Amino acid sequence: MLPIRIDDTLMLRLFEEQDAAEFYALMRRNEDRLHRWLSPRHVPTSLDAMNERIARARQNAGKGTALEIMIVLGGVIVGRCTMFDIDKTNAKAEIGYWLDAGLEGKGIATKACKAMLEYAFNGLELNRIQLRTHPGNAKSVAVAERLGFRLEGIMRQEFRGASGHYEDSALYSLLAQDWRG
Repeated sequence: MLPIRIDDTLMLRLFEEQDAAEFYALMRRNEDRLHRWLSPRHVPTSLDAMNERIARARQNAGKGTALEIMIVLGGVIVGRCTMFDIDKTNAKAEIGYWLDAGLEGKGIATKACKAMLEYAFNGLELNRIQLRTHPGNAKSVAVAERLGFRLEGIMRQEFRGASGHYEDSALYSLLAQDWRG
């Protein structure tokens, strides 16, 4: 099913080995933002670590347990949309996303996630998609709500942030029946 062409300039595709330098540079440009909203383990600290991450991502895709998808605009990687913890027995997964700061507010993340959700519900026949975001991340919350996700609750002090302090997560879900309804 991948790559997924969303429009003339926007597409989703799997992580490829040759993406390491470009994606690493994108993460470095967005490092402060990413550290604010993501656990530090999600932000590789070197090009070697990025290469290891790509190798793991490709293994996970092959096993069907996770999909790290590049958001590509006009041939340039501008972000990532990930489906992970894919549980085919219970027909569920979790989704996450981020976009280059300069491209936020243009509907790109919403379009990318919509395409991933279409693939999850119709291609993989999943029933439930979860999404966790920091409750203070207004842009991420807006994407979730535009896509029809429902807030299930706040997970108090769920992860340790880059500052070393424990951070809350807002847990959202979207069911296949909601998506199709």
